[in-house]
Amino acid sequence: MKGGQIDVYNKVPTVSPSRPYPTVIGCNQDHDADTCEVRVRHDSTMHDLTCVMEQVKPAVELKWFLGGLTELKASTAVRSVVLPANTGSSLRNNTYSTSAIIQVPSDYSDIEYVCEAMGVAVGSSSTRTRVRLTKTEPTTATYDEVQSSSNPGLSKEETK
Repeated sequence: MKGGQIDVYNKVPTVSPSRPYPTVIGCNQDHDADTCEVRVRHDSTMHDLTCVMEQVKPAVELKWFLGGLTELKASTAVRSVVLPANTGSSLRNNTYSTSAIIQVPSDYSDIEYVCEAMGVAVGSSSTRTRVRLTKTEPTTATYDEVQSSSNPGLSKEETK
């Protein structure tokens, strides 16, 4: 089943996702389509990971895994999508968007989290997105560097 198409499965119309794998909010795609990286602040201790699969029919089930094996308890929500008339998106009307949120420690930078979507709308096999957390490093600047960057064109003498 190609992304974004309508199909009939056991006499039930299905709408497949436009992207064949779940999306993780705030995740930057790596070179692989199903792997991404989330940057977290160096001083944060916890971080929310939100996985979504939008505008599919029927709704999919989303699950989070630690290292791809251990299932994590997620807060999930399914909402129906009703689009305004005349949007030209009748395929996506009366579909469902599912989200699953987990809270993870920010210091687990070497661990992979996996969001997996299962259900008729994604086909016979499940699809998944792998996520890695990366801590941002703090940057340091001298007082003079900050002053000169906030007042471009002024000499050091004029900023004092």
